[in-house]
Amino acid sequence: MIPELVLGMGAVACFCLGAFPTVRRASQLVAWFAVLFAGAVVGVQTGWWHGHAVSEPWYAAFGNLFRWMGLGLGLVLLASMRPGASERHEAESLGCLLSAILGLMLVGGAADLITLFLGLELISVASYILLYLDRDGPRPEEAAGKYFYLSILSSAVFLYGLSYLYGLGGALRLDRLTHAWASGAGTLGDASLGAMAAVLVLAGLAFKITAVPFHFYAPDVYQGTSHVNASLLSVLPKAAGMAAIIKLLLGIMVGGGLPLWQVTLAVAVLTVTVGNVIALWQTHLRRLLAYSSIAHAGFMLIGLTAAMTYRRPHQHPWDGAGALLFYLVAYVIATAGAFAALSVLRRGNRPVERLDDLRGLARSNATAPRFIAWSLAAFMFSLAGIPPLAGFWGKLAVFFSALDVGASPSENPLRSRLLWLAVIGAVNAAIGAAYYLRVVGAMFFTEDDAQDRQQAAVVATPAVVAVFACLVLTLAIGLSPGSWFQAAHSASPTAVPTIVEVSLDTAPATH
Repeated sequence: MIPELVLGMGAVACFCLGAFPTVRRASQLVAWFAVLFAGAVVGVQTGWWHGHAVSEPWYAAFGNLFRWMGLGLGLVLLASMRPGASERHEAESLGCLLSAILGLMLVGGAADLITLFLGLELISVASYILLYLDRDGPRPEEAAGKYFYLSILSSAVFLYGLSYLYGLGGALRLDRLTHAWASGAGTLGDASLGAMAAVLVLAGLAFKITAVPFHFYAPDVYQGTSHVNASLLSVLPKAAGMAAIIKLLLGIMVGGGLPLWQVTLAVAVLTVTVGNVIALWQTHLRRLLAYSSIAHAGFMLIGLTAAMTYRRPHQHPWDGAGALLFYLVAYVIATAGAFAALSVLRRGNRPVERLDDLRGLARSNATAPRFIAWSLAAFMFSLAGIPPLAGFWGKLAVFFSALDVGASPSENPLRSRLLWLAVIGAVNAAIGAAYYLRVVGAMFFTEDDAQDRQQAAVVATPAVVAVFACLVLTLAIGLSPGSWFQAAHSASPTAVPTIVEVSLDTAPATH
């Protein structure tokens, strides 16, 4: 818990420094130190210089994956925050950012229901304050109000589902709940109560990941806030929500015999289709990326559905939960990089917000805007799933996890349904490429309007470094995805360990 304690103390220090105007600016140093020191501690604890430990149990690898994800996002978001943009509330904003990172790390490593809920609420409460304190956004009060009331409703629904889960399983610890549901004690002879718990938990978490029909707040909230806050909302709550879904639905409730795959299949189809189709008509960049975020939640749910329907009795590279985690990493890097690229651009005194504001960016006379244009194009291509970038392997992983559900219908009678799910996902990937290419086309194949002589300029150097880091990771994962696949596979609760000590001919097919 040392990294989590460091971030918590850093958040408290930032809040306290905000009360004293003479030392308020020191909160920047405190925030950077907290994230970097926590990252160093995680590196020492996990032995990052020796590579990934294959023999590590899945829950430890799972927690470390979200630790690194949270700390990496923290560095990108810290670099993307413009110094002096809202100097009056800068310390409070940094404290909220550290709290949100802490929440993601707690959710990833949570071993009981209370810690899991606490981590999710840390992200939510920090998001409320950040949205309201934001003075770069065009409508901060509207964005904060819509997110606040709907998030409270989703938290209440989720907590109600947790109360059912606790009552049926008789424990708060996740391992004991898993054993109770697997043994049949979790339903207490009434499957309807178990189904109610699953539906309430999924509904509460669907808001976090912007899944249909709980997605409608996202476009308005993203449009009403700044690029930095939209970046936070598009990655931190989604990553935490996916971690909670894997821990609760896949890790616990699937063992109780509930047909959860039917619900997740329907939600996946609706989410990926609604997000991609409506995004075709968007011209506002944050609104377009909001629908992009919705669509990517649908792609991730394809991997979740595959993991729920078929648990392989042998080592296999296309594990559904592992594919989801790999896709999540690729999505987080590309989305955070895209928002960081947009946050550094200005046309005169106004931020870049619409497609027309990107016209001719790649043809700028300055080097920095051209670099931002090429980087933003790489992020768009990755989100579209174009090789050889990270997003291509993410989509390939989730599609193959749905396709490879059994050699024949007799081995898995659900194979035909997941086949259609993969086909729908592939069609939507083609649809999604259209609006990503519109962004690229605006930068490379159009010119500035003759009446608008204000060219886009880069105004924040630290964010350019963050964009470069995300670009390098996107290219590195795309060119060498093997180790990243292995890391995601090792963190999957449904994957078989790489080293099997007993013969599969005599051992039961358990995981």
